[in-house]
Amino acid sequence: MTKVARLAVAAQAAAQQGQFEDMYHRLFETQEQWGEAQESHAALFRDFAADPTTEERVRFEAALQD
Repeated sequence: MTKVARLAVAAQAAAQQGQFEDMYHRLFETQEQWGEAQESHAALFRDFAADPTTEERVRFEAALQD
């Protein structure tokens, strides 16, 4: 999956939880970390979602798999 596709999936997953605006801001604020890099930053995008122990994070992970 391309970086753009991963970003779109992460944004859609956040939107499904009513968190699109928060995700948008995090992506914009951290663009220097991942914008020009060739390697995948999927783990970083997942970390933006929420505390990994919360139900919200579980729903975000499930949405990424859809």
